[in-house]
Amino acid sequence: MFNVLYFHDLPFYRCGGKYFSASFTDEYFERFLSAEFNQVIIISRVVGVDSIDSGYNRLANQALSVSDVVAQSYKNILKPSVIIRIAKLVRSSDIAVLSTPSVNGFFASILCLLLRRRFVCEVAGDYTAFNTKRFGSVVTFFLKYYMPFIIRNAVGATYVTNDLLTKYPNSNALVGSNVNIHGLYPRSNYSLKNEGEISIGFVGGLVERKGIRTILEAAAFLKNKDPNYKYQFHFIGGHADVDWESVSLELGVSDLCTFHGMKTRSEIDVFLDTFDLYVQPSFSEGVPRASIEAMSHGLPVIATTLPGFFEILPAEVLVTPGGADMLGEKIRIFAGNEGLRQMHGGRNLERAEDFLFEEMNEKRVSFYKGIRDKLNL
Repeated sequence: MFNVLYFHDLPFYRCGGKYFSASFTDEYFERFLSAEFNQVIIISRVVGVDSIDSGYNRLANQALSVSDVVAQSYKNILKPSVIIRIAKLVRSSDIAVLSTPSVNGFFASILCLLLRRRFVCEVAGDYTAFNTKRFGSVVTFFLKYYMPFIIRNAVGATYVTNDLLTKYPNSNALVGSNVNIHGLYPRSNYSLKNEGEISIGFVGGLVERKGIRTILEAAAFLKNKDPNYKYQFHFIGGHADVDWESVSLELGVSDLCTFHGMKTRSEIDVFLDTFDLYVQPSFSEGVPRASIEAMSHGLPVIATTLPGFFEILPAEVLVTPGGADMLGEKIRIFAGNEGLRQMHGGRNLERAEDFLFEEMNEKRVSFYKGIRDKLNL
């Protein structure tokens, strides 16, 4: 029986003895199970709750289990009892897979090196991923030098972009996004859904790193510059690190903004079909999953000048991170030009085809079968 020990930072929620996630589904771990690993043990943060809202995914596959060894806080990994428990799990696993960069993943890498256990890095972002967090500058300084070291010493590494492979090379590498698209949804036309009003969408964590403040400031720019045109911004997601509704009130744009909270995958697909334009002005990203999902619905997308966006979008739709006025001006141009929306929406639909699940999963499974062969499992 072969098992994978998978380290990540995103929280899981334990409710009634079951585990839920805002991001992970059973399908996310299919690359391991299809590569004939029998069990995946997930080590991440775990939060106990009495009830769970709609929009969270329950892990149902019996081959997937979540360890609560870290519990809710990263601080717990410094406790001797927790270190001992994780060390035992590392010793008993066939391979550790570390989401990189992540706090739990970097801690696990130290244990793997000390215990001489082999590990894989799944590189999903740059060393700047923690910039907007508390003590982010200190973490960023550490990661700048540590990330290349651990990725170089991994038995293999997967990357969500070619740019990350170039920055953090490994001799056994796969560029294979963790995005799973199951279909393409062409639009019948690109006229505005509601005449005189443009509907602009965002899906993801409502955190500073994703550029939520930039969107709200762009809304204020548009309200002042183009008061006779109706812009409506729709935010789908949770885990807010700021009271964004209060920020929208302070900026005088609460009438332009609707916060819908967490939604299921099928509900998000319905929303994407009602939007005229999608924006994701992030400060850091690997491959932006939500943008690619929007692209699969034929939506024109405006994003920022990050490497992950450069690999999927043309330069003319990218703005400087934090450039609220630039974002607002791009939105205004797209709002008044149906031909432009159609051109970019059609291009995005074609590009999204590269991320269909069948093709991407085949590459990932082949990589992990190669890892098994390399380790003689």
